[in-house]
Amino acid sequence: MTVAIEDPLIVGMSVRRVLPIHESSRRLRELHRECPRVYGVAVMADLSRRRWWPLGEILTTDRLPAMFDAAVAETQNRATAAKQLAATFAHVVIGRVIPLLVLEGRAWDPGLENLWV
Repeated sequence: MTVAIEDPLIVGMSVRRVLPIHESSRRLRELHRECPRVYGVAVMADLSRRRWWPLGEILTTDRLPAMFDAAVAETQNRATAAKQLAATFAHVVIGRVIPLLVLEGRAWDPGLENLWV
């Protein structure tokens, strides 16, 4: 039996102007209803940016080293930590673009300046 999950991120969205990406995001979230963030995307104008940061900052801030250090502390293995981070970032981008291409034959602009995590 499928259980509807109300995700606080989705409930907290304040959509000011409905765009095609909103419908695309709804379709992506339906791919895994129990965990809507697995494939879902968001329009940054609809969200509080408190928890989000531009992926482009990963090379100009200490975020990546901090994430790596936290992963090493958790796994006790630098190679495993590196693989986990690589898999996470691959999923953040590719794991959302490919399903949308399959569903709709289109995707949003995945340029670095448009990606927030």
